[in-house]
Amino acid sequence: MTGRLRIPGRASARAAATLAFAGAILAAGAADASAQLRLQSPADAITYPRGDVFIQGIDRVYTADGQVLENTSILIQGGIIRALGPDLEAPAGVRVVNGVGRTAIPGIVDEHSHTAMIGTNEGSAPIVPEVTVLDALNHRDYGIFRALSGGITTARLMHGSSNPIGGQSAVIKMRWGMDEATQMLVPGAPRAVKFALGENVTRKASQGGGGGFGQAQQVRRFPASRQGVEALYVQAFTAAEAYRQVWRDYEANPSAFRGPPRRDLRLQALVDIMEDRILIHAHSYTNDEILMLMRVAERFGFTIDAFTHILEGYRVAEELVAHGAAASTFSDWWQYKLEAYDAIPHNASLMAEKGVLTAINSDISWLQTYMNWEIAKPVQYGGASREEALRMLTLNPAIMLGIDAMVGSLEVGKHGDVVLLTGDPFDSFSRVEKTFIEGVLYFDSEDEAGTRGEVFHALPSQASTRYVAGAGDRPAGAPSGAAGAGNGGRSDESGSTPEGAAPVNTRAEPVALVGGTIHPVTGAPIEDGVMLLEGGHIQAMGPRGSVTIPAGVRQVDLTGRHLYPGMIDPVTYLGIFEIGSIPQATDRSETGRFNPHVRALGAYQPHGRAPFVARARGITAVLTAQSGGVIEGMGSVVNLEGDTFERAEIRGEGALMVNLPLPTNPPGRSSTWDVFTDNHGHGRDIVWAGEVFFGGGIHTHAGGEESWDLYDGNASHMAGGARGTSFADLTAQQFRGRGGAAQASGSPTPSLDNGQLRELVDYMKRADQYTRGPQTVAQRPDQPFEANVWGGDRVALEAMAPVMRGEIPIFFRADSDWQIRHVFLIADEFPDIRPVIVGGVHAFRVAEELASRQVPVILTRTRSPTPDRDDSYAASFRNATILHEAGVAISFATDESADVRNLPEHVAVAVSHGLPAHVGLEGVTIRAAEMLGLADRMGSLEPGKRADILVTDGNPLQALTTIETMFIGGIQVDPRDNEHDRTYERFRQRR
Repeated sequence: MTGRLRIPGRASARAAATLAFAGAILAAGAADASAQLRLQSPADAITYPRGDVFIQGIDRVYTADGQVLENTSILIQGGIIRALGPDLEAPAGVRVVNGVGRTAIPGIVDEHSHTAMIGTNEGSAPIVPEVTVLDALNHRDYGIFRALSGGITTARLMHGSSNPIGGQSAVIKMRWGMDEATQMLVPGAPRAVKFALGENVTRKASQGGGGGFGQAQQVRRFPASRQGVEALYVQAFTAAEAYRQVWRDYEANPSAFRGPPRRDLRLQALVDIMEDRILIHAHSYTNDEILMLMRVAERFGFTIDAFTHILEGYRVAEELVAHGAAASTFSDWWQYKLEAYDAIPHNASLMAEKGVLTAINSDISWLQTYMNWEIAKPVQYGGASREEALRMLTLNPAIMLGIDAMVGSLEVGKHGDVVLLTGDPFDSFSRVEKTFIEGVLYFDSEDEAGTRGEVFHALPSQASTRYVAGAGDRPAGAPSGAAGAGNGGRSDESGSTPEGAAPVNTRAEPVALVGGTIHPVTGAPIEDGVMLLEGGHIQAMGPRGSVTIPAGVRQVDLTGRHLYPGMIDPVTYLGIFEIGSIPQATDRSETGRFNPHVRALGAYQPHGRAPFVARARGITAVLTAQSGGVIEGMGSVVNLEGDTFERAEIRGEGALMVNLPLPTNPPGRSSTWDVFTDNHGHGRDIVWAGEVFFGGGIHTHAGGEESWDLYDGNASHMAGGARGTSFADLTAQQFRGRGGAAQASGSPTPSLDNGQLRELVDYMKRADQYTRGPQTVAQRPDQPFEANVWGGDRVALEAMAPVMRGEIPIFFRADSDWQIRHVFLIADEFPDIRPVIVGGVHAFRVAEELASRQVPVILTRTRSPTPDRDDSYAASFRNATILHEAGVAISFATDESADVRNLPEHVAVAVSHGLPAHVGLEGVTIRAAEMLGLADRMGSLEPGKRADILVTDGNPLQALTTIETMFIGGIQVDPRDNEHDRTYERFRQRR
């Protein structure tokens, strides 16, 4: 087949940037030679703002048309780029914006989005191509402003994916603040329709049923299988062919008919699809369904213009090229459901290498806030060129949308859609500063009030709101300590292990690492250093000449390389979760309210894919923990080298996980929290503290295995369902007035005297009493035996004893300031405990009290915006800096499985908003170890500590830093020893 997208080969890079979409030209075999693509609106039908601006002296301009210009200015007049060059002058009356110290890129084009939509799915029938997103636009959606903060200027808004053939899309510009929804539209953009394949269509996860092995699941509509989807396509287009033939017969001989045939909007849309008047973008995941849809299309004489998501596109890249289809995928998402399990982060670069026009999309509104950090990933995974990687978020999706003559690159004559970054787009410490659409400034991080145009909670001032080059260098002397976080280990730059220290790993051979720059984290870098490893410890380290290397010890020359401590993710469910949407493939949750005796370690599976994938990015240890109930259980600290849970164990009782049974807001305060998920169901949930007990936001059900993306066809069950508690159906309204006591003035104050929180406190009191003097908990001997009755209390209370003595930290899930203030009361009630805040979305609001109480915070939300509509767009991103400057010890966690490998990215986002880079690195090394009570054993490069070491060519927080090798407990590990890298290499060879 010949595609309507004229997709160039990789060898023709310049041609790729300049070839226009084949607009009105029909694909080969089209039945009507005069047919033209339907447009969502005529080119001159809409009035919207266009601006004049002169961006002066930009350090670098990435044009996405094959050039990187230095010391360049851009002139935009009437919304159009009129000139680019080094020697331009601003015309009189044109606004001048300083570009010195900035980098410019084209506005990001998002091929797949659901921002600014009132609804997503039409549920009346499986085939609905006649409905349009144009009828469901919401120009007041705050997601538009969030998208601008991530550099997105253009997006295709798609129907959801619950229908094999859904509705028609809309292509918009992120013009925030318009009076009418139509002012967002891109005039002249071709229409496109959404096809969908896979689990979302067949509804397997959401509709349940099916009794036992081999039984078909009971679903409420056809199709319920992938083969059923294929049959439905054949039925639909067979009917469309018959409908078309009736009209052709009528038009050829009207007198043979008593009257014109019935006009059917649904069948007419299908005919338009077959005759290339409407583009097709198909939601897809697995290789079988991708290939099936291409063959169905070919049978009926049309082309699938683009597959979206297409996580197994790498398996059929050659077939995609032959068919003429493009591909728009996620950067690195996987594991969240069965059809995403074989996804690899190399997918985009591998498809592009094979000649597929490839893009990267967000799909989910809140992901758009950090799309600029996705630019580097095709380079990071698969070695795409920087030009190709940038095009995957700019020019390539513009080609797929049929608007590359207008947007996608910075060229004279194109729309003035420009994004100014604080640094290079391939530097993880860069962020979006300004976003222009057709010369109009719609987002300015330095003037949020002016560009947002509405009241919001301003953030405290901070030393810098951007990364300052050089601030990441560790100054000589002690680490950057913070209140509540002592060093917890030796800070000597050189020395040796104390005699008699037990080996960490008896399998680790002695080895000397010679010539590299050692970054201890707790002290100044040691250039041309030597590090001696023995028994899994760092035996000795220091400058060359200060460390004696015993005869016969293997030496590794690391000249020109850097040695860093392995990174620690202090909150995950790694190794106890394998595949989302399959209950049998996860031990992530437990029933019951109080489970301190339930320990994660015994369920840790070191041979799953995720631990190997995580360590490829430099994560050498994690705390893995289950959820469910109030006291969720005991998290365990494991290393990512051990091949049994015993060999992986660092500390089986790492931290007690507690989910506060509190709503996010006090009684009487109306909530502006808009709790969101990632809408891809199991395994990618964002866990909001307390919401399992109170609902809120978009949480609407209590359990089960529903996985209908809210945006993309699933109504994801979220954390509440995953936790499986017996009271997840309780609503915030039912608990209003029970979350705190009201003062005489009417303003609420935190109190421990309310329903479920009182239960938690009473339980802790009982545990404290048991710890101080064990009491009889035996049951009557005439009662029947049941394990949770006989001995259950004793086992649980004994598990609580070291927690109440402060030997094991308590990780309190607490996001809002209201929840955190209740943690303070609990700490006052039990002064021996070691509280740590996990989540901390609004921790910055109580930064001073956190610092004075020396309560550390593990941030789990730095990559996502806060759910509070009234917050600054940057509240999550700047949270870490505000806390650090107040003196609060901070760490970072993913609270994830699939995403653990992106722990460095969580830190980089905070660094880009002003956190010193060395503080960010400490947050995933020594600070994480301190919060786990393990700083004397790990978290920095010091004699006597675990030999968890990364050997790199740069800062491990940077996406394009290569981890060349690593040591975990003294065992050398190949970062490429994982299923994703092996799959990539295997399919590179496919022909």
